[in-house]
Amino acid sequence: MTSSRTVLIEPSCLFRQGLKHLLADTRFAVEVEFSTIEQAVGDTVASGLVIIGKASTAPGDLQQLREAYSEARIVVLASDLTVDALRDAMNAGA
Repeated sequence: MTSSRTVLIEPSCLFRQGLKHLLADTRFAVEVEFSTIEQAVGDTVASGLVIIGKASTAPGDLQQLREAYSEARIVVLASDLTVDALRDAMNAGA
């Protein structure tokens, strides 16, 4: 099984640690983590997968992330789903 370098962006340290633990023995094990999009964009690393918590996103954030991680798949975690949020994420390349 090949692995994918996974970047995790989430402001909650507790949530980041829990998700890292869940993904630890999978091909999506988290290798790099950031608490903000600004940190992730400022310190870009090669990645196949970027996971971002919905709480981390503001208008334009996903577009910046897409530009910084142009080759990566972007997954947005959300506890609620609205048509506007889904459309915005899809338009930004998530």
